[in-house]
Amino acid sequence: MKKYVGILCGIVSAVSYGTNPLFGVPLLRVGYGVESMLFFRFLGAAVLLLPFAFYFGHGLRTTRSEAGVLFFVGVLFAVSSLALYESFKLMPAGIASAILFLYPVFTALIMGVFFKAPIGWRATAAIAVSFCGILLLADLRGGSVSAFGIGLVVLSALSYSMYMVALKVTRLADMSALKVAFYSLLFSAVAFAIYFAAR
Repeated sequence: MKKYVGILCGIVSAVSYGTNPLFGVPLLRVGYGVESMLFFRFLGAAVLLLPFAFYFGHGLRTTRSEAGVLFFVGVLFAVSSLALYESFKLMPAGIASAILFLYPVFTALIMGVFFKAPIGWRATAAIAVSFCGILLLADLRGGSVSAFGIGLVVLSALSYSMYMVALKVTRLADMSALKVAFYSLLFSAVAFAIYFAAR
């Protein structure tokens, strides 16, 4: 039963993540800055999630070492979002969002290469099909997709896959998912605040 619940949660997560252009692109079209948009997005989400993380996540206390890992994954999340939203300026958001879903491929490859996780023939076939799909989408000669735009989306997918791997292989694997989500959002906002201050 847990397996099917996990699959359902994965589908909901993928669909929800795929709605990024629905809210981001209209703001970009009216000249809203990517960094400002993402800062308020992450900060607002962290504030909304705070009471749920505190109550259902059994408190928000963390050790110093856990806080360091949480900050690291928050930065990865921020980089992934920043690269994705910047790519919306260079290519159709639908194509960018489709390419973004290379992240499960990168996740499988990282787990297989660096953590010796088994990669079966099904995963291998899925990886091959995914790359073929990207090649079909990347009509560089047509002018609607730029190489730099594709590079940004690949960076976004790679950063997000590293985020997913970190949740699996670090001490965060034993932490409440709500607590991890809250701190990921909070530290993503902090990363953008630091970025603003450094500009």
